[in-house]
Amino acid sequence: MRTRFIPENELVVLLNASDSEEEVSEEENHTSDDSFQRTSESDSYTSDSDIERYNVQSEDKKITWSEKPFPQHGRASCANILKSTPGPTRYAICRVDNVRSSFEIILNTNLKDIVLKMSNIEGRRVYGDNWEDLDIITFDAYISILLLAGVYRSRGESTKSLWNSETGRPIFSATMPLKTFHCISRVLRFDDKSDRRARRADDKLAAIRDFWEQWVMGLTAASAIQDIISSVREKN
Repeated sequence: MRTRFIPENELVVLLNASDSEEEVSEEENHTSDDSFQRTSESDSYTSDSDIERYNVQSEDKKITWSEKPFPQHGRASCANILKSTPGPTRYAICRVDNVRSSFEIILNTNLKDIVLKMSNIEGRRVYGDNWEDLDIITFDAYISILLLAGVYRSRGESTKSLWNSETGRPIFSATMPLKTFHCISRVLRFDDKSDRRARRADDKLAAIRDFWEQWVMGLTAASAIQDIISSVREKN
């Protein structure tokens, strides 16, 4: 093995260079440790903010709301299981060919008969002999006006303005007089008001019970949501 002689001045230079490299290395290590610590702190801060952003607690700290669904464990409730294919039923498909027929699948003749019968009872009670019985044609016109007012976004607009001959919309006055519209709105009922109190003692939905039953039957016949409605009725 050959030994190489290094002069003293060169040896001092090498030692100084080695010391400076170690100092730089230590500074780099400290810098990387600090950056890692700051990164960890920022990560933990982000996760905490995410928790605060997605979870909201009630004032008594007993209820927690979350924007993301909580993980589900176990089997789903039978009320949340659809046993039939969602969508219109065959009954509805074979009876719908335009907008009017699709609407009448939901607001069918049975529902209209209930409203007409009870509204005419209330009309005779309020107006006496001056009341002219409401028929299905006039009732359809009344419902059409309500829908049309929604199409025109007339919420908050007075009926007098809608029927105005100069600033209103001609279709409203052409459908029925404003006085007739007000009279129907006043007497429109879903049950007989005279015996409602007695029926309400046993039925909280006495004011709309007959209409509600027919409404549910119409929905189950038109769309495949029978399982959902049945489960809701069982809970009630």
